[in-house]
Amino acid sequence: MRRNHRRGLALHWRSQVVLSYVNPWIEHDLKGGEHVSVRKMFRQKRPYAQQSVPLLRAGGVRLVVYSHGNNIPARLTGPAEVEYMVRCFDALVIEAGSNPDTRLVLTRRDLDRALAARKLGILLHMTGSPIHGDLAVLRGYARLGLRAAHPFLNDERVGGYAGGDRRVGLRPLGRA
Repeated sequence: MRRNHRRGLALHWRSQVVLSYVNPWIEHDLKGGEHVSVRKMFRQKRPYAQQSVPLLRAGGVRLVVYSHGNNIPARLTGPAEVEYMVRCFDALVIEAGSNPDTRLVLTRRDLDRALAARKLGILLHMTGSPIHGDLAVLRGYARLGLRAAHPFLNDERVGGYAGGDRRVGLRPLGRA
């Protein structure tokens, strides 16, 4: 058993370990709406905190997909929801860029560089994708650094199925 354990650990450390769909540890003040921080996630080691950059690196994770969405849709709707999401992703981009152990992954080349430099690659993903029917908002998220999204959760204008009619395919907005 001990030999298999050692072999498993050796395989783990030789591999490119990816942890996907991790909810980032974002602190925010909803009263003023302006304070958004991910600093603790990039610096602290909390037991059982899957989001912690130091713990991910210590565990041999080479790429993490941080997926964030509006976790309080009853309070944040419309423009306030988009503003909140932009603030959260902006905080992630700033911390990833200033942390010497991480690299924001925007392209395949960024991923290759992060792996070669033994940095934790960070790919940003959006849950629910609040674009409110406007592709300009989606393009704005992409310019901010998002590289993945699943837009079907809360917007029937996109189409698909996430609690809606299973027979509905992509609508014109979804195709666009």
